[in-house]
Amino acid sequence: MTTRPQNDFHVTVTPSEADEVLLRLSGDLDYDSADELLAAARDRLALEPVPRVVRLDCARLTTCDSMGLATLLMIERIASDTGAALRLDGRPDFLRRLLEVTGTLDQFAPAPPAESPASADGEGIRQAQQADGRTRSDQGP
Repeated sequence: MTTRPQNDFHVTVTPSEADEVLLRLSGDLDYDSADELLAAARDRLALEPVPRVVRLDCARLTTCDSMGLATLLMIERIASDTGAALRLDGRPDFLRRLLEVTGTLDQFAPAPPAESPASADGEGIRQAQQADGRTRSDQGP
């Protein structure tokens, strides 16, 4: 009988700016770990005041399967419904390729340039979208 190796996935909530939530991810984001990430993101998005930006630091992810991708998309939708932007920081090459191949890359807000932090009126988000070649009018209704 073959046993599955234990998943080494971890979500670490890291102190961040007052209007941001930072979740550092490590290990395999897959069927076995997706619920852990979804629960952590939902908990943070339920805080008052609602954060303007939810950042997922993906630099230490080792894999992401279809359930992991579905979870990222669910978190993006929940964040959007609360008025928050979801950013995937430190995207490993495999994650960037997965997002490109599945046509979901544009679902996630680009990371803002380090030298221009987001301001309260959303200027940083607009600057990041312009740098990425997108504007609100490009995104459709």
